[in-house]
Amino acid sequence: MADEQPDQKVLATLTRLERATPGNRHSVNEIALVAGMEFPPVRSALVRLARRGLVHQTPGGGYALRRRVLAAHGNAAKPH
Repeated sequence: MADEQPDQKVLATLTRLERATPGNRHSVNEIALVAGMEFPPVRSALVRLARRGLVHQTPGGGYALRRRVLAAHGNAAKPH
């Protein structure tokens, strides 16, 4: 699937951000900047990842990993 690569990059970037700043929500702009990607494909990837249950949109519009994704990566951070 053509969307798989950007989805994986966005998920990896969000995982890195969660490890660096546990418990924080991350904006689409922040994720795009860190990933070195443009805003539209990052936003699209986040929507797909949310549909798959890997990330969730937090109150206020940021994104965070779902608890099970954090656990799978061995991160003790608490998601929103």
